[in-house]
Amino acid sequence: MVLKPMEKTTVSVGHAFNIKGAENVTMTALAEHEYKDRVPAANDGYIFGPSLGDVHVWMAVINEPLMLQGPTGCGKSSLVSEVAARTNRPVLRLNAHNRTEMFDFVGQFVLKDGNTVFVHGPLAIAMKIGAWFIVDEIDLAPPGILAGLNTVLEGGNLVIAENGGEVIVPHPDFRFIATCNTKGDGGASTGGAFGGAFAQNAAFLDRFMMVECGYPSPKAEVAALAKIGTPSDLAIKIVKVANSIREAYEAGESPVTCSTRTLLRWATLIPAYQGKPSPAFHSLERALLGRVGSKDDKDAIREICITEGLILGDAA
Repeated sequence: MVLKPMEKTTVSVGHAFNIKGAENVTMTALAEHEYKDRVPAANDGYIFGPSLGDVHVWMAVINEPLMLQGPTGCGKSSLVSEVAARTNRPVLRLNAHNRTEMFDFVGQFVLKDGNTVFVHGPLAIAMKIGAWFIVDEIDLAPPGILAGLNTVLEGGNLVIAENGGEVIVPHPDFRFIATCNTKGDGGASTGGAFGGAFAQNAAFLDRFMMVECGYPSPKAEVAALAKIGTPSDLAIKIVKVANSIREAYEAGESPVTCSTRTLLRWATLIPAYQGKPSPAFHSLERALLGRVGSKDDKDAIREICITEGLILGDAA
């Protein structure tokens, strides 16, 4: 059976992605389809970084799986979801872990109304309907399991032996996307910061277009804070502190980094703690420093805050 691609249309990159000057640049999108309930909802406050261009190229010119690599909370999964939302793409997701098995991808038999029936997994469904299939934290899954996906990654059929040898032919609009915090090296490139990550099979990694993601620019993060009501002077200080913590983390001088996700959590908490001697630092403790066990490490981050004028003297 030959599956037909879904009907296509185009969207303005400037309008769909809130990018000034790109109003006349277009991106391919899907026209109306029956899987609208699987299309993610767009976050109008999301700010796109340079990696959007890489995803655009991936969509337009290469029919291979995509792997987004980068530090925690930098927006890898959100980037793909936001692109899907703005181009009307249905999405199915799976969060990998160290006990991930093949049935998590393809499905398994379950008991339903007294009968044993086969329920397809997210990969199988995505291949059937032409959805984007996102595997978050793929480097946490055992490499031996993931190697079983190599045929699918090459564009081949999915054969489900457990379901009587069922053969699923990939829909033309099906795409496979993975995100990870490491480079597939088990965390060697990140100093072991992401515990539990497996070193992946080189043949598996070779099947992906790789895009390295990073945190948004200071300007973009300040703009994101402004969208949630953070005063501009405070937003600038918070972003400076966040980048100093990131630099310390990269240099091995801090046990934690400050993701954009943490940044937004931190700023959101500050108004709720206005009665404290230092609302900003008190909020940072709740947003991030609860993960820091060493008093010396906490004091080092506290000094960063003092430098940026977020707390005065020893008030905390």
